[in-house]
Amino acid sequence: DQPLRRVLSIVQRWHYDKVMWWTLRDEKLLERVNTPVTASRDEWAEAFMDLAKLVVEGFETNDIRARLDAAQVPYGKEDKTISLLERLLGNTSAAEDIQKLNGLRTVQLLRSKAKGHASGREAQQLAQDALMEHETFANHFQYVCGQVANELEAIEKRMA
Repeated sequence: DQPLRRVLSIVQRWHYDKVMWWTLRDEKLLERVNTPVTASRDEWAEAFMDLAKLVVEGFETNDIRARLDAAQVPYGKEDKTISLLERLLGNTSAAEDIQKLNGLRTVQLLRSKAKGHASGREAQQLAQDALMEHETFANHFQYVCGQVANELEAIEKRMA
């Protein structure tokens, strides 16, 4: 359960430090986000839904845009949170080397495809891919949490 614990401890620290660029929207999510324990695709989808609500929805897009403006990094009006964060992280290196936040993108993708707008076929494919690569939904969830924890640490360094 380490990767999820890392994610939770990072966002709790941000919450207690009252960082400007992230807000805890619902304290109950800190207890609700759990690694799926069964082979249920619904439980797996629910875990990603809660993780997305906790982590991704917490980012303050206006603050991130203000930081991009200050750093004179261009972005589109339609750019969503994860794209903006990638631009901000990419600002530290060559422009073409925009860091991809694959963990956060996976969380958002699964949130919208597996749970939100469950078009059966695509959701089924995502579930099958997760199982093929990681054997269980729990392993897949922990793997993605590990990616997310690393990305959150990179974001935190950039925001400091």
